[in-house]
Amino acid sequence: MKKSKTLTTIMLVGFLLQACASGGNQSLVKSTDASVNGAIIKGETNKSQIESIYGDPLETSFSDSGNLIYKYRYDDASGLNAKTAVSVLFTWGLAGYKMQGTRLELVILFDESNLVKNFNFSTSEVDGGTGIFAKNNKL
Repeated sequence: MKKSKTLTTIMLVGFLLQACASGGNQSLVKSTDASVNGAIIKGETNKSQIESIYGDPLETSFSDSGNLIYKYRYDDASGLNAKTAVSVLFTWGLAGYKMQGTRLELVILFDESNLVKNFNFSTSEVDGGTGIFAKNNKL
């Protein structure tokens, strides 16, 4: 009996530790449209300045015309809210768990001189999970 209580406690603590899944570029955590628009000026802010503000990008690519694109992302998701608690209560987390949260994403297009040509900052709701709660738009 004592072993099962210990095992249950360990499983619950393990779930609580993994239930908050935040990750990505920490510099975006407190970003808003206003703060990003204040930090980046088209035609003036250069690649080095962007890197000093936001660090290394999550992803880099090139446009069709060969211009560099930086992508930054931060996901703040939790498995512990009213909508997702049911996934744990009925399955004890053994069949997976559901997660919901917010994604912050910054995409920057540079010109040939490594100056910001254009950029977009967006906030979107995301949901996903593991096991039977997995969806196509996973975190």
